[in-house]
Amino acid sequence: MDPVTLLIAVVGIPALILVTVLLGMGRSRKIEGRGMVEAALADMVPGVLLVDVLISNSGRQAIGLTDDGRVILLKVMGQDISSRLVRPGQLAVSFRADRVPRLRVALDETGFPPLTLICDRETGEQWKERLQ
Repeated sequence: MDPVTLLIAVVGIPALILVTVLLGMGRSRKIEGRGMVEAALADMVPGVLLVDVLISNSGRQAIGLTDDGRVILLKVMGQDISSRLVRPGQLAVSFRADRVPRLRVALDETGFPPLTLICDRETGEQWKERLQ
């Protein structure tokens, strides 16, 4: 291999990775609080209010209850936040209280992956009841 080509590969590739990291292209968005869930809900259905919300510790998933009885689901997918507004009957909800308690909420839609939120036992059980 030509030394110049090798030098370009050895220096160029790490330089491109460094630029990507410095520009923040490797980071994904986060759901940073109730306000983001309220904004997503307002974009979907103006006038409907958010009653309660559960945001995962990672900030990548959230579930909210609305004043009209529907459920808003949010999931971070790269730089986008995907959301769905559904009736509780459209959800499959399960809660496992193992070492790491997990609330799993699945929508019967192939384009929207299930949400798995790590939460304490009491919170998980409450949300399971509320979503069924």
